[in-house]
Amino acid sequence: MNKMNIKKVGYVFGTFDPLHIGHISIATQALNDKIVDKVIFIPTKQNPWKKKANDFNIRCEMLYKTLKNIDNIFFNDIENSVDTQFTFDVLEAIEEELKQLNRKWKICIITTQETYDEIPNWYKGKEILEKYEIHVVNMPIKIHSTDVRNMIKDNKNPYPYITKEVYDIIKEEGLYGIKSKD
Repeated sequence: MNKMNIKKVGYVFGTFDPLHIGHISIATQALNDKIVDKVIFIPTKQNPWKKKANDFNIRCEMLYKTLKNIDNIFFNDIENSVDTQFTFDVLEAIEEELKQLNRKWKICIITTQETYDEIPNWYKGKEILEKYEIHVVNMPIKIHSTDVRNMIKDNKNPYPYITKEVYDIIKEEGLYGIKSKD
């Protein structure tokens, strides 16, 4: 893709509570449109704009089990090693990690229009907009994590919006008020 062998990596930030097909679709869209060479999901420990999320490690397990078999899509639990909940600080930690690993990757934030419109309100949001390339993609499947949580709470079938791996974790952990089928 790049003439100088510098990878362009798309980062998708979010709570992923739970990870759903809409998240995966924006990552694959960025790959299919040749905007980036690979995509890395960055789960937040606690989104400052949302109420308490489910356990970070459980959400990381959902990401790992879903993404492990998808080419060029990964996740990084960097927020386990940084003392912040702010995207700007996490981006700086990513830059430092890349520097230490001697990886000359170009950072590109992959997001939806809805989230892009919120960035100016974030901590150092204007600096994020100035410093980083941001690619806005349309979410071809209109679904939000709240929709999935409500489906599960209402004892409705959440497929195809989440993977079997994610649903198995939700049932095992008893997340989102899941009701037993017994």
